Formats: sequence, structure tokens, C-alpha cells
Amino acid sequence: MRTTFDTSEMQAVTDLLREVAEAQIRPRFGMLATHEIAQKSAVNDLVTIADLETEKALAQRLRQLFPGCAIIGEEAVATDAALLDTIEDAELAFIIDPVDGTWNFAHGVPMFATMVAAVRRGETIAAWIHYPMSDDTLAAVRGGGAWRADASGQATRCSVSTRTTTADMSGFMALPLFEPAHRQSLALSQMRLGGVTSYFCSAYEYRMLVTGAKEFGLNGRLMPWDHAPGQLLHAEAGGHSALCDGQAYRPALREGPFLLAPDRDSWNALNMLLARPS
Repeated sequence: MRTTFDTSEMQAVTDLLREVAEAQIRPRFGMLATHEIAQKSAVNDLVTIADLETEKALAQRLRQLFPGCAIIGEEAVATDAALLDTIEDAELAFIIDPVDGTWNFAHGVPMFATMVAAVRRGETIAAWIHYPMSDDTLAAVRGGGAWRADASGQATRCSVSTRTTTADMSGFMALPLFEPAHRQSLALSQMRLGGVTSYFCSAYEYRMLVTGAKEFGLNGRLMPWDHAPGQLLHAEAGGHSALCDGQAYRPALREGPFLLAPDRDSWNALNMLLARPS
């Protein structure tokens, strides 16, 4: 029964992400033909040939590295939503976002990444986010800390911000993803914070959080590929997160809001400020 990943396994997945990015993502950046981009659920919800081929390659290779593992990829779920129901029961599942920030990628904005989480019976036990354009990778194993490895393999430990006063804290929230009443209250509450933005790319928002560049993230909607990797990285970098009702995050959850902060006290202060109106 797998409960963790050893150093060689963590490195094997990191190497795989780099290899697939070099083959399937980087050569297509800025080079996509019109027929290689399609719309999914909305005008800003896109899928490209890079998403599809990256997910296919990662699924094939992960099954070779970890025989018997389940694969839950964003693009596979788009055609078979029942895959989401397997997260809680799988002995080992890999949740994949092949190109997080597809809109950016399709429009020539170099803010996108590949996100992968290893999940055992509904609990994330390892996580990776690989950034093709800078060729560096964030990785975490439960209980082992969060690390950033650069293109040469040099690793440095990740730590969340030490700023914990709400007026000094800046972070992320995408107002369109909240229900209307909550959206209005958030628009007012954000004036009491140090700054609010959204990259519409979870991978880069988590990068800012786990390296201490930003303090908080508030998310209105949850999909496992957007948050399972980043939440573990954030926790292993010293941060505190939970749904705004206090429930602990799990990859199978699909409804927010979900709040991340540097520690429990700052989480409580932010939650009071940003809570959904009763």
C-alpha cells in the first residue's frame, strides 16, 4: 500500500514532465494553427492540440512508471465526467492538468504550466508543477517539504510569506467565479487588503504563494487538477488552507470557496473579511 514517494520516484516524474513539455508544449507555443484550438464550455475555456497530446503522453508514461495507477486528466474528464468519482477510492491516481493556463498558451502569453498530483484514496501524497518556459519545477511530497528545482536540478526549499496583517496581504481571487451576492461583498472587502489580482492560471498563482511573493488565494470553484497539486505544495511550504466553512481540502471536493493563507491566524482574519454573506 503506497503512502509516499521516494526521491528517485519524485525525480522520475519531474524528468517526465520536462521531457513531455519539450516534446509537446514548447514547440507549439506561438505556433498553433486555428484548427489546433477548440472551445469547450465557454469562450475562455479552450483546449489545444498541446493539451491533448501532453495528457496522452503523460498518461502513457505514468502507467509505465506506476503500473496499475489510475489517470484522471482534465481532458479525459471533459469526455467522461465519471472519472471524477474514482478519486476517493483509487489506491493510486495521478490527476493531470496538461496545460494549466490554456487561454494564455493559445494567445501567446508565457504563463502556463503542467500540474500533476498523486492521490491515494482521496488524499494528495505528492505534487509537481512544471513551468515549460523557465524549465523549472515545484515538487512536494507529503511530510517532506516543498521544493523548487531549476533547469540544472539545483533545488531550493519553498516557504510562504511572513506577512500576516490583512492590510499588508496581497493575493488572488477571480470575482467572476463567485456567486453574485458574494462577488459584490468581495469587491468591497478587497479594498481593505494590500492588493488583489488574478492570473487565471492556478499554476502561477500557486507559484507566487509557495515562494512568498503573494499571501493569499480565494477560489470560488474547485476542480482537482487546479488545486490538488498546489494545495499540497502550499501546505508543505508552511501555509494553511481550508474551505471557508472550515472543512479540510480534499481533491474530490468540487464546491468552494476555498482559502489559502500563510498561517491559521491570518486565514481566520481573511476568512472573516472575505466570507460569503449570510
